[in-house]
Order: sequence, then C-alpha cells, then structure tokens
Amino acid sequence: MDGGGPAEVAIPLGVQAPGVARSVVAQWLADQVAPRVLETALLLVSELVTNSVRHSGVPDGEDVVVRVHLWRDGCRLEVEDPGRDGVIAPQPHDLLKGGGMGLKLVQMLSERWGVVRAAEGPTRVWAQLPRAAAFA
Repeated sequence: MDGGGPAEVAIPLGVQAPGVARSVVAQWLADQVAPRVLETALLLVSELVTNSVRHSGVPDGEDVVVRVHLWRDGCRLEVEDPGRDGVIAPQPHDLLKGGGMGLKLVQMLSERWGVVRAAEGPTRVWAQLPRAAAFA
C-alpha cells in the first residue's frame, strides 16, 4: 500500500461496520507500521466508525468511507460519512448509556486529530499516528 494515493474502502453503515473497518485496516497496515501502532490504529478506526454508526444520523446501508494515508514516518486514518449534523467534540463520559469515551480515546492516542466538514458535503474525522511506536 506504500506509495501512491490512500487506500480506501466504502463500508455499509450498520452494526458490522466497525469490525469490517478493523479487518480492512489490519490488512492494509499489518506490514507497514509497528505492532503497537497497528493496535492503536485498529482501536481508533473502530471508535471513529462506531461514531459514524451511532451519531451521523445516516440510515443503515449508506456508506462510511475508510481511508489510510501512509508516508515515510506517519499514517493518517480517515472516516467519512454523509452526515452533516451534530457537534464532533469529546463529550462527558455517560455512565448510564456507556458513551462519551470515543473521541477522548482518539484525542489521547493520536498525535493529532481533526474534523473536515464542508457546508454541503460529507463529514470526515481523521487521526494521525506515527509509523513506529514511541519508546515507553
């Protein structure tokens, strides 16, 4: 997958989407990043796709697009859905509903992350990781 444009796949939104996204990203990054980075990437893509499923307001069956960009010392995960509503920001932890941790994990585990939302376009949330694991 190194070189050229990003790897990209469209996955139908639904309860199976996070698992499908993890499998695809695992195949793409298996030999491209350090094992600890791969673990983090799988957690992050799962969280981002889960957020699309739960919060985009887009009906099941519409597509969420997962992209991975690689360069010499880093990688960027992107999850894009056609949703345009809602605030994309870390939320307070909700003990009753079990939510509120997804974007906090993205914020804690990525080098940086962000949101791209055009006025009439889709919503894209991205997270950047190194290709090599940091020394602990």
